[in-house]
Amino acid sequence: YYINIWAETGIFGLLAYAALWVVAVASSWRLARSTGHRWAAMGAGFVGAWMHLSAHNIVDNLFVANALLMAGALFGLLIGFQRESR
Repeated sequence: YYINIWAETGIFGLLAYAALWVVAVASSWRLARSTGHRWAAMGAGFVGAWMHLSAHNIVDNLFVANALLMAGALFGLLIGFQRESR
């Protein structure tokens, strides 16, 4: 999938996609390191979800059959949990 992104959007698109995942993992990691046990569990779950998507997209395209909606929902939940954990 990464080669496909690179071919369709060029190096800037690939770098933007990589930056999106870096920010998602860093935000999830920050939530996992928060003081509340509930927030830490949610952050760890988000880190696991991002790692699964990143690793599986090496060999296959997981963004089919509305899986982008799931990723968007995860981003929305992450932002909501970050705001509530403050």
